Amino acid sequence: MHERKDSRYRGQIDAALAHRLASGGFMYLAYLIVIALTTDIAEVKPGVFRLVCGLTLLAACIRFALCWRFETMYPGNPRAWRVAISTVVLGKLFVWALFIASTLVEFGMGNWKSQLLVLLGAGTASGLMSTLTPALRLHYASQTLFIGPVILACLYTGGTKGLTFALLFSLYLFYLLLNSKRMNEDYLRALARNSELEQARGAAEQASRTKTEFLANISHELRTPMHSIIGMTHLALETKLTEEQRDYMETVDSSSRYLLRLLNELLDLSRIEANKLELDCERVAVRSLIEETIRSFHSIAAGKGLRIGWNCDPAVPETLVGDPGRLRQILSNLVANAVKFTGQGEVRVHASLASRTPETVFLHLTVEDTGPGIAEEKLQIIFKPFEQGDPEISSMKEGAGLGLAICKRLATMMNGRIWVESEPGTGSQFHVMVELAIAPDGAAAAGRESPAGEWGPARRILVAEDNPVNQRLMRRLLEKRGHAVTMVSNGREALAALGGEEFDLILMDVQMPVLDGVETTARIRMPENRQWRHIPILAVTAHASADSRRSLLGAGMDGVLSKPVDPADLYKTIDQFTRDGRPSSAKPAA
Repeated sequence: MHERKDSRYRGQIDAALAHRLASGGFMYLAYLIVIALTTDIAEVKPGVFRLVCGLTLLAACIRFALCWRFETMYPGNPRAWRVAISTVVLGKLFVWALFIASTLVEFGMGNWKSQLLVLLGAGTASGLMSTLTPALRLHYASQTLFIGPVILACLYTGGTKGLTFALLFSLYLFYLLLNSKRMNEDYLRALARNSELEQARGAAEQASRTKTEFLANISHELRTPMHSIIGMTHLALETKLTEEQRDYMETVDSSSRYLLRLLNELLDLSRIEANKLELDCERVAVRSLIEETIRSFHSIAAGKGLRIGWNCDPAVPETLVGDPGRLRQILSNLVANAVKFTGQGEVRVHASLASRTPETVFLHLTVEDTGPGIAEEKLQIIFKPFEQGDPEISSMKEGAGLGLAICKRLATMMNGRIWVESEPGTGSQFHVMVELAIAPDGAAAAGRESPAGEWGPARRILVAEDNPVNQRLMRRLLEKRGHAVTMVSNGREALAALGGEEFDLILMDVQMPVLDGVETTARIRMPENRQWRHIPILAVTAHASADSRRSLLGAGMDGVLSKPVDPADLYKTIDQFTRDGRPSSAKPAA
């Protein structure tokens, strides 16, 4: 049983042995210096002393080289390395055992030279018990080979002292062998525990990767049809409809957007748990961000008879630097919850500075409502995934209980925190504090965008998309803004179209038959195709992760639009990248 355990962890045991034995051989050189300084052995037995010194130094160097080159030598021939290190260790110990035994025989037990060597030998044997713990058989052989000749020398000298020391050394050897077995068993048990923990960690990581891949694949499969549903609903709502038809279409629109929001929350939570969610570093127009967020809830609040508003402390800079998308996500979640759970009264957002340094500020956002409030015992659990404040109230409202959990983790990633102050019947105040950098001078002017609803002139746009429904959708969305659209079904057709006419922008689906979007972009960007000026290429993809975005930008694309594409974002992004007939300096679409 023991040998089977030993063989299971042979590689780890040998690695530990190499680590422990690396420099220990040079300790014997220190012993020789002590012997030379405190005894006259070097003068009395110069030949023997020099031989011991030479063999000790040679063994120490070989031992160090074997241990230092372990990672290079061991994989090729583990058995040869094991035999070599064992031979060096046992050979040096046998030389010292003979040196000690011969001194005892020649000078007797009462001589200082013998007593010093016996003390050094006892200390060495004790050290071997710790050093050779991983390799039990090598330890047995080392202790027996090292102490055995000393016991024989004591018996040879005879007398009361000799026999007494022989008995003591025999008991000492028995003690060392017994304890070395116990220490080795403890070591192997620790190895087994570590191996089990490593396997459990590997299984957990694999499960996490599998979950992330599953969610990414599900996201891709869901986003493609949702792109069509949301887009076609948008087009339908812009046509003449009866009141009943408009009500149906608005219900479809709100339900599909809720489904998209739920999907995004699941993906965000998965990325956060896998430590794969990264924050952007972009311009943040704080007042505009708050105003746009509040504006998006005006109709919902008005439908419930709620007042909704905001104010911002004058000390808050106009422009900061951080992740505007994630900051908007936090604020939207808090405002959405406030509007959802407030039956009458108002919802207000207040922005202020908690602190400021020359480089950064801590922005403090407060969302206050006049809703039913939250019981004290629920104030902490509401920030856990899938937990909600009042089950009875929550069961009547849509939501999976992920929003606040994501808000808390996003705030933590921004070096901040989130908390709530509330009592039943008095409403709630949700506070979030995040760290943002102070924007350099001129950042506000450089980042200004066209006012909402003011789109640029008509452009010639090449759309590479293989899905027939998405082709119809993209054509209708673009043609409604006056753009001239050329539609192709794969990358090969896109390259052929580029050879026949000029375009201001390309919308490139990533996954297409024949030639996909990434390979098509690579061919367009090849040096020999300089006759095609740098046409902005926007990837249109259902893969929404930051890794996918970086990969696509690294492949030569200028921006990324995630499916389902919001029509307003589509129009704004086209304007950004084709302003003044050239790619805009505005940031790529995310």
